[in-house]
Amino acid sequence: MLYSLSKSPTWLLFLVSILPILMGDFGLKLWAVSIVIICVFFSLWLFVIAKHLLIKVSSVQMFNFRKFKRVLITAAIFTLLLSTNMAFMNDNGLFAKWAVVVLTIGQFALLYCYIFILNFVAKSIATVELQKTANFEQYASYFFCLFFFPIGIWFLNPRIKALLRKASR
Repeated sequence: MLYSLSKSPTWLLFLVSILPILMGDFGLKLWAVSIVIICVFFSLWLFVIAKHLLIKVSSVQMFNFRKFKRVLITAAIFTLLLSTNMAFMNDNGLFAKWAVVVLTIGQFALLYCYIFILNFVAKSIATVELQKTANFEQYASYFFCLFFFPIGIWFLNPRIKALLRKASR
Protein backbone atom coordinates (compact mmCIF):
# COMPACT_ATOMS: atom_id res chain seq x y z
CA MET A 1 0.00 0.00 0.00
CA LEU A 2 2.59 2.55 1.05
CA TYR A 3 4.93 1.53 -1.76
CA SER A 4 2.29 2.63 -4.26
CA LEU A 5 2.88 6.22 -3.08
CA SER A 6 6.25 6.09 -4.80
CA LYS A 7 4.40 5.48 -8.05
CA SER A 8 2.26 8.62 -7.69
CA PRO A 9 1.80 10.43 -10.98
CA THR A 10 3.57 13.76 -11.30
CA TRP A 11 0.36 15.67 -12.00
CA LEU A 12 -1.11 14.40 -8.70
CA LEU A 13 1.94 15.51 -6.72
CA PHE A 14 1.73 18.90 -8.42
CA LEU A 15 -1.99 19.32 -7.69
CA VAL A 16 -1.61 18.29 -4.06
CA SER A 17 1.30 20.72 -3.64
CA ILE A 18 -0.75 23.69 -4.87
CA LEU A 19 -3.88 22.72 -2.92
CA PRO A 20 -3.50 25.54 -0.33
CA ILE A 21 -3.44 28.10 -3.14
CA LEU A 22 -6.62 26.64 -4.57
CA MET A 23 -8.33 26.45 -1.16
CA GLY A 24 -7.26 29.88 0.08
CA ASP A 25 -10.45 31.61 -1.02
CA PHE A 26 -12.72 29.20 0.84
CA GLY A 27 -11.80 30.27 4.36
CA LEU A 28 -9.15 29.65 6.94
CA LYS A 29 -10.60 26.38 8.26
CA LEU A 30 -10.70 24.77 4.82
CA TRP A 31 -7.21 26.07 4.12
CA ALA A 32 -5.99 24.43 7.35
CA VAL A 33 -7.62 21.14 6.34
CA SER A 34 -5.80 21.30 3.00
CA ILE A 35 -2.50 21.82 4.86
CA VAL A 36 -3.21 18.74 6.98
CA ILE A 37 -3.93 16.66 3.86
CA ILE A 38 -0.76 17.87 2.18
CA CYS A 39 1.35 17.32 5.28
CA VAL A 40 0.19 13.73 5.75
CA PHE A 41 0.42 12.89 2.04
CA PHE A 42 3.91 14.32 1.49
CA SER A 43 5.26 12.98 4.78
CA LEU A 44 4.24 9.49 3.71
CA TRP A 45 5.52 10.08 0.18
CA LEU A 46 8.93 11.30 1.40
CA PHE A 47 9.19 8.40 3.86
CA VAL A 48 8.46 5.82 1.17
CA ILE A 49 10.81 7.42 -1.36
CA ALA A 50 13.68 7.67 1.13
CA LYS A 51 13.14 4.15 2.48
CA HIS A 52 13.07 2.49 -0.93
CA LEU A 53 16.01 4.49 -2.24
CA LEU A 54 18.15 3.67 0.79
CA ILE A 55 17.46 -0.03 0.37
CA LYS A 56 19.31 0.30 -2.94
CA VAL A 57 22.32 2.18 -1.58
CA SER A 58 25.49 0.12 -1.72
CA SER A 59 27.75 3.00 -0.78
CA VAL A 60 30.13 3.15 2.12
CA GLN A 61 28.29 5.99 3.83
CA MET A 62 25.56 4.91 6.17
CA PHE A 63 22.57 7.17 6.07
CA ASN A 64 20.95 7.91 9.41
CA PHE A 65 17.39 6.83 8.53
CA ARG A 66 16.28 6.90 12.18
CA LYS A 67 17.16 10.57 12.42
CA PHE A 68 15.32 11.18 9.14
CA LYS A 69 12.20 9.50 10.56
CA ARG A 70 12.39 11.54 13.79
CA VAL A 71 12.84 14.80 11.91
CA LEU A 72 10.05 13.94 9.44
CA ILE A 73 7.62 13.10 12.26
CA THR A 74 8.60 16.24 14.18
CA ALA A 75 8.05 18.42 11.12
CA ALA A 76 4.71 16.77 10.36
CA ILE A 77 3.45 17.16 13.93
CA PHE A 78 4.53 20.78 14.15
CA THR A 79 2.98 21.58 10.76
CA LEU A 80 -0.27 19.94 11.86
CA LEU A 81 -0.24 21.94 15.11
CA LEU A 82 0.52 25.12 13.23
CA SER A 83 -2.33 24.66 10.75
CA THR A 84 -4.73 23.74 13.56
CA ASN A 85 -3.70 26.84 15.46
CA MET A 86 -4.23 28.99 12.37
CA ALA A 87 -7.73 27.59 11.87
CA PHE A 88 -8.88 28.10 15.43
CA MET A 89 -6.81 31.09 16.48
CA ASN A 90 -8.61 33.75 18.40
CA ASP A 91 -6.96 37.15 18.68
CA ASN A 92 -8.18 37.61 22.24
CA GLY A 93 -6.58 36.28 25.34
CA LEU A 94 -3.22 35.51 26.78
CA PHE A 95 -2.93 32.18 24.94
CA ALA A 96 -2.97 33.90 21.54
CA LYS A 97 -0.08 36.16 22.53
CA TRP A 98 2.05 33.28 23.80
CA ALA A 99 1.10 31.10 20.86
CA VAL A 100 2.61 33.67 18.50
CA VAL A 101 5.89 33.61 20.44
CA VAL A 102 6.04 29.81 20.61
CA LEU A 103 5.11 29.40 16.95
CA THR A 104 7.65 32.00 15.84
CA ILE A 105 10.42 30.17 17.66
CA GLY A 106 9.10 26.86 16.36
CA GLN A 107 9.33 28.12 12.80
CA PHE A 108 13.12 28.06 13.06
CA ALA A 109 13.01 24.43 14.21
CA LEU A 110 10.64 23.67 11.34
CA LEU A 111 13.01 25.34 8.88
CA TYR A 112 15.83 23.08 10.10
CA CYS A 113 13.55 20.04 9.76
CA TYR A 114 12.59 20.83 6.19
CA ILE A 115 16.15 21.62 5.10
CA PHE A 116 17.31 18.33 6.68
CA ILE A 117 14.51 16.36 4.98
CA LEU A 118 15.16 17.90 1.56
CA ASN A 119 18.90 17.38 1.91
CA PHE A 120 18.44 13.75 2.99
CA VAL A 121 16.12 12.85 0.12
CA ALA A 122 18.21 14.71 -2.49
CA LYS A 123 21.39 13.02 -1.28
CA SER A 124 19.65 9.63 -1.33
CA ILE A 125 18.57 10.15 -4.94
CA ALA A 126 22.06 11.16 -6.04
CA THR A 127 23.73 8.36 -4.11
CA VAL A 128 21.52 5.72 -5.69
CA GLU A 129 22.02 7.25 -9.12
CA LEU A 130 25.81 7.51 -8.83
CA GLN A 131 26.28 4.34 -6.74
CA LYS A 132 28.69 6.23 -4.50
CA THR A 133 28.43 8.80 -1.76
CA ALA A 134 27.36 12.08 -3.30
CA ASN A 135 28.59 15.51 -2.27
CA PHE A 136 26.45 18.65 -2.39
CA GLU A 137 27.55 19.64 -5.88
CA GLN A 138 26.29 16.32 -7.16
CA TYR A 139 22.86 16.55 -5.53
CA ALA A 140 22.26 20.31 -5.43
CA SER A 141 19.94 20.15 -8.44
CA TYR A 142 17.76 17.56 -6.67
CA PHE A 143 17.76 19.67 -3.52
CA PHE A 144 16.55 22.76 -5.38
CA CYS A 145 13.95 20.73 -7.29
CA LEU A 146 12.57 19.61 -3.94
CA PHE A 147 12.86 23.13 -2.50
CA PHE A 148 10.82 24.60 -5.36
CA PHE A 149 8.53 21.61 -5.30
CA PRO A 150 5.58 22.50 -7.56
CA ILE A 151 7.96 23.22 -10.44
CA GLY A 152 10.80 20.85 -9.55
CA ILE A 153 8.58 17.80 -9.17
CA TRP A 154 8.04 17.73 -12.94
CA PHE A 155 11.78 17.05 -13.35
CA LEU A 156 12.38 14.99 -10.23
CA ASN A 157 9.49 12.52 -10.05
CA PRO A 158 10.25 10.78 -13.37
CA ARG A 159 13.86 10.35 -12.25
CA ILE A 160 12.79 8.91 -8.88
CA LYS A 161 10.42 6.48 -10.59
CA ALA A 162 13.15 5.40 -13.00
CA LEU A 163 15.61 4.82 -10.14
CA LEU A 164 13.08 2.76 -8.20
CA ARG A 165 12.17 0.73 -11.31
CA LYS A 166 15.83 0.17 -12.17
CA ALA A 167 16.69 -0.74 -8.62
CA SER A 168 13.80 -3.21 -8.28
CA ARG A 169 14.97 -5.33 -11.25
